[in-house]
Amino acid sequence: MALHRLIYKSKRAESTTDADIQDILKACERHNPKADISGVLVHSNNSFFQYLEGKKEYIESLYDKIKTDPRHYDCELELLEPIDQKVFPSWNMGYKDIDTSLVEFNTEVAGKELLELEKLIYGSNEMDDKGIAMLHQEFE
Repeated sequence: MALHRLIYKSKRAESTTDADIQDILKACERHNPKADISGVLVHSNNSFFQYLEGKKEYIESLYDKIKTDPRHYDCELELLEPIDQKVFPSWNMGYKDIDTSLVEFNTEVAGKELLELEKLIYGSNEMDDKGIAMLHQEFE
């Protein structure tokens, strides 16, 4: 099975609390390693933008479950494409709440991966990866 990345965006439901978001991240910690899925979840102004990477069948199955989650709505697939290697291989799910400028990592962060997320968060002219550039554009 070839590696793929999947990027989607959605809107946070009004009833979704910060505790609900923490529950999502805990579920990622429990389930994503079993399927070798990694990525980052970004939240800004009641919107979500998630970058998932892993085997195509696994990330498509996860996305099918994500689309039915009542904690968000207007889920739109932005990108699904093959990749040669993961950008965030050791992250069960990194998380960034743009509104608070607080970065929380739910896995051990390798140096290269931290650099990629910092490029995403703080902006960089060096971003040539389409998926990372797309995340950055959404939350500029």
